[in-house]
Amino acid sequence: CASAMLARARGVGVDIEEGRGASEPMTFAKKAGLRLERDRRPPTVVLYGMTLAIAAGVAVVNFCIVCTTSYLHGLKAWMVESIIESSGFALAALALAAFGALAAALAAALVVWVSPISAGGGLPEMKGYLNGSSIPGLFDFRSFLVRFFGSMAVAVSGLPVGREGPTITLGCNVGLGALKWLARQYHQTWADTDISKCALIEHEQLMHMQRIACAIGGASGIAVIFNAPLGGLLYMLEEVTVVAWAPELTMRAFISTAVACLFSRLLLNAWSGDEVNKFVLSVEGYGDIKEWRLSDVHWIVLMAALFGVLSAGYTRALASTWSFRKRVTTMGVLERCQPWIKIIEASLCAVLCALIYVRISTLAGCIDATGVETKLHFGCPEGQFNPLAYLLLQGPEEAMWLLFSPHVSLELPRIDLWIALVTYGVLSIGMMGLAIPMGSFVPNMFVGGVAGRIFGRALRDLGMPTARPSVYALMGSASMLGGSIRQTLSIVAILTECANDLNFSPVLIVAIFAARSAAQMIRTRGLDEEMMERKGVPYLDAELPREMEGTGITAAELCDPLPASAWLAPSATTEEVQQALRDCSSNTFPVVREGRCLGLITRGQLLTAIAARVQAQGGTSPVQGSEQQGQPRIAVHWIMHRTPMIILETMPVNRLHPLFTRSETGVACVVAADGLFVGLLSRGTLIDAISRHEAGNVSSNAKDFVARGMGADMGSQGAEHHRDCDSISPRPPARNDSGPEELSPPPSPPSPQVTDAPEDSLVTELRARIAELEAVVASSIRPVDAASSHSLSGSST
Repeated sequence: CASAMLARARGVGVDIEEGRGASEPMTFAKKAGLRLERDRRPPTVVLYGMTLAIAAGVAVVNFCIVCTTSYLHGLKAWMVESIIESSGFALAALALAAFGALAAALAAALVVWVSPISAGGGLPEMKGYLNGSSIPGLFDFRSFLVRFFGSMAVAVSGLPVGREGPTITLGCNVGLGALKWLARQYHQTWADTDISKCALIEHEQLMHMQRIACAIGGASGIAVIFNAPLGGLLYMLEEVTVVAWAPELTMRAFISTAVACLFSRLLLNAWSGDEVNKFVLSVEGYGDIKEWRLSDVHWIVLMAALFGVLSAGYTRALASTWSFRKRVTTMGVLERCQPWIKIIEASLCAVLCALIYVRISTLAGCIDATGVETKLHFGCPEGQFNPLAYLLLQGPEEAMWLLFSPHVSLELPRIDLWIALVTYGVLSIGMMGLAIPMGSFVPNMFVGGVAGRIFGRALRDLGMPTARPSVYALMGSASMLGGSIRQTLSIVAILTECANDLNFSPVLIVAIFAARSAAQMIRTRGLDEEMMERKGVPYLDAELPREMEGTGITAAELCDPLPASAWLAPSATTEEVQQALRDCSSNTFPVVREGRCLGLITRGQLLTAIAARVQAQGGTSPVQGSEQQGQPRIAVHWIMHRTPMIILETMPVNRLHPLFTRSETGVACVVAADGLFVGLLSRGTLIDAISRHEAGNVSSNAKDFVARGMGADMGSQGAEHHRDCDSISPRPPARNDSGPEELSPPPSPPSPQVTDAPEDSLVTELRARIAELEAVVASSIRPVDAASSHSLSGSST
């Protein structure tokens, strides 16, 4: 039974027969009596059933969030209105501050105590994951709960942040959950040991399917927010990049986004009647008022260029605030008081926002409310409303509707728009880095919408025959988004679908092009790319930086340093394997015979093999038990990956870079012209080399991020996290070890001595593996769950 745990989906395994070495090639089925049922691709009906399940799941999640936040917004508005009527604005401000502080504290507590990686929107980490990196904890069930309840708490706290980032990552959570529920069985190989069966995960195919499910769920998430199926599809296309976009993903994502929007609208209609647009960022009515003309285009281009410069500064301010908050919270007494400092900080920010919003709203006058429905009159008589209170104290859906809607009979006062722009813009910058689930998409839209409305109003005041200010508000939002997140097609599709008017497409394209070009001249990276660098998320760009193309750097210069003990023989003793695991922290080890690489094996596979050896021998300690009867060996060649990517040591970096970006390759073998093994080149090493070259530093944040266990996936070999070793040695002398073709046992070294040395980390890992195997055996070898399968497949250490 323990032997069956080591079988790979290709039908090979480990010889754990006690008392002798593996002296001849022998199939694992012959050794352990295995009959392997090969994995197969999920049927089409399962794939599209999973797609529909993802769409329905995302729609239900969005419906729950929208309904809850709408109810809490109504409760908050009723509370504020009641207190204003009975006790005045001062007490209402305190009550609103207390309400917001409690909600923000709840969201921050969930993040710091349950899932710290759920802080922020999760989009930089999601991009790294879709790029091929493994980021533990990003899409587990804990992060789902934190984002689900935390985004609702943040939405009603009054903080100037959005919910689009957490909703997109929630969609990824739903996608991976649907994959586990419906299609995971098709990535299992069943090993029959003549006693019972056990399930072995085909991890390589599973990782590919996981990224597809994540992209489908993320596209559905952005689609239900804006009621924009095409926008959701294009958003994920630009996030994943065309180079890594799987051909099968287009149709499935298209179906998922369309069904998610339809199902979400069906649920909202059943709950609220025809008032669906109150709960999505969508504006109806532009179809009857097509006001933009060719005479508006040059003004829109001018505005977009100015807003591109503004968005570059806004992006820089957001990123700088995140870095400043990270430095301050890790200094002295503040670091010792964590995580309470993060919870208190979020609560104080909510209190500050509530007090400022109420105070400045009292400065605004009441205007006619024809065409405007509001729950918060803020002291205004019936039939009137306070525009500042509407923009700042209502939810983002209502605020964006007021900015974009062409049906508002009276123009918003200029002074109120300026106050809202400055207040919201400054406060939204200060929120970056808080330990809460939040996004920056809606803040960019709001700032651009208010600024665009100001620009359009100024043109009308100057007597220019231009379109309504609401049209300029829409173009302003597009310009801020284009200059900040640096996307193009997705923004056009989202805002076109929001406005329900395809006639805006040409002018939106022009505005986004002008804004992005202006922002590109000031800052080359958008907000997500900036945050990926500051967080150290490993990401390999689709194109190699131009400055590296002519450097002459070759594959040999980029190889991971490996000590000689990390070069494993095809048949190695447990002591040799343990020594390799101790001497090098790399998660990929070469299997070498006579100087030539036969394949690659992962750290997790080696740990599982040793644990199975000890469990089969009935040993009590993975290290301290002596190996009698001639050094039992592990047939590494039976569980290694036999067909790794192989590249020549003289290959320049501009030739090898596409091998990692256009395929699922995570680790490649570097060989000399005569075929002798030189070293390993991993995705993490390539990312670090590019980062060092761009920054001119010896180390980079990406290296630190990878060292924390969040490194690049091995691609077809599983999730591999690159870590450097302390030393490198030239090629070791050729060993007299045999591979799969002919095996001859080497002389047996003396048995290891039993010592009373304290257990090191390797012993701890091995004990954990033995406990996993014993638990599976005790449960009659039932199909293991996702976490156990992931661990046994060697993808997590």
